[in-house]
Amino acid sequence: MGLCASQAIDEAALRRIYELEEEKELGKGSYAVVLRATHRATGEVVAVKRMEKTENLPPFYWQPEVTLLRQCKHENIIGLRNVFQSATHVFIVMELAAGGELFEALISEGAYSEWDAKRFVRDVLEALRFLHGQNIVHRDIKPENLLLTSKNTKEAHIKLADFGTAMVISDKSIFRSEHLTWAYCAPEVLRDMQKSIDPADEPGATTSAFNPKSDVWSVGIVLYVLLSAIHPFDPDGRHTKDQMVQKILQGEFAMSDKLWDDISSEAKAFIHQLLTADPKQRPNAADALQHEWFSSAQTPRAPLKVSTSNGLGQYQRLMQRKFRTSVRAAMAAQSLRRSLQRIRNSKNAMVQAEELQPAETVEQPNRVATSDSLLAQTLPRQPSALSKVFQTQRGEEDEAEDPLQ
Repeated sequence: MGLCASQAIDEAALRRIYELEEEKELGKGSYAVVLRATHRATGEVVAVKRMEKTENLPPFYWQPEVTLLRQCKHENIIGLRNVFQSATHVFIVMELAAGGELFEALISEGAYSEWDAKRFVRDVLEALRFLHGQNIVHRDIKPENLLLTSKNTKEAHIKLADFGTAMVISDKSIFRSEHLTWAYCAPEVLRDMQKSIDPADEPGATTSAFNPKSDVWSVGIVLYVLLSAIHPFDPDGRHTKDQMVQKILQGEFAMSDKLWDDISSEAKAFIHQLLTADPKQRPNAADALQHEWFSSAQTPRAPLKVSTSNGLGQYQRLMQRKFRTSVRAAMAAQSLRRSLQRIRNSKNAMVQAEELQPAETVEQPNRVATSDSLLAQTLPRQPSALSKVFQTQRGEEDEAEDPLQ
């Protein structure tokens, strides 16, 4: 799944066509930086996702994203403008959503209503209805990937972004789980992830007939948070990752707090449908859009209490603290997988070399290192790098971190 010749344009061409504002980072992740840029001829302002070509970022990480974005032309999906390459970087030029991330915009704006939440969720489900109709699953529906078309939240629409983990559905699809955001994952996704925790496996890969309804579950989490500023499976904000995962697997949550008194019964019933633990009983995106909540004219338009008390801001800070340990552990796990892969490659090379030797050759003692010694030489020497892998699998937290993690 490569780029055709017309798409593999060099970095010099990028800079001739676009003026990059490298001092203005719109976002930054483990493998990419998003920059603001302007088309020199048309004046269109765009976002440029710059990814460095490294051992950690082989082509199969970013080529599928480009391919899928080229297929996904929809008013609620971020548009792809072009792709450029150099010897060291990949540049993905995308439509710029001027309003930024949904939660950030709502925190800045202040008051928003259940009616506003309904508009945003409708947009997300429209995007998913289109994607699922194309046999594409997004797999990473979360607040950070919901962008607004305008800084005016009362008029803005949602653009679904970041197709880095999106996949075309097939019976034999190989799905990479290492970059999924567990707090928004459906129970069936978490079960698949738990089945694929052997570091000797292909990095983060699991074979699964991924259900599009898993995206719908994630929408349910986002809606719950929009209306309450708390995670449905972490109501007091003090659960560990392991505790949250167990609650998600059980699918048990409540809406009994007083803050739900002002939320319509239609919205609460809709959330219960979206967060149905059994995917067979969960609605798909098209069916979800037919729920009576969307046709109701009685949806409250008064500002939600959580929107006037910076509830979303507190939620964001809490979740960021929870994710810090998970991110570090994921990086350690990735390093472990690469080390084990190098060991397997070395062992294969040694076996091949031995097979080529004459039959009468006498094996010399201590001629090669054992696999155990290779492992000791290859793995990081600090015990913390390896221990964090298993801490995350058990849900343990770094003692130096905030107790809310």
